[in-house]
Amino acid sequence: MVVLVRAAQPLLRQAYVYHLMDDWIFNRQNASESARILMPGFDQFARRIVRGCPERRRQEILVVATAPRHLAIEVLTRALASIPK
Repeated sequence: MVVLVRAAQPLLRQAYVYHLMDDWIFNRQNASESARILMPGFDQFARRIVRGCPERRRQEILVVATAPRHLAIEVLTRALASIPK
């Protein structure tokens, strides 16, 4: 069995199986109770985005995200909510 897995590793890497598994594990953790660990980091990053965009220049905010993309939406939502009206 071990020999089979080792022989298949180049194919698995080429098919991005490890990347997909990592994404799946992260999303599962994000949907579970362990997501509470991430929330302070989201708030901190949102504050950093707002501080980095002075009000007089704040017309657009672009956040580029790789997988999982929904985290960028979560951070932007928090950033926009923290901007004083």
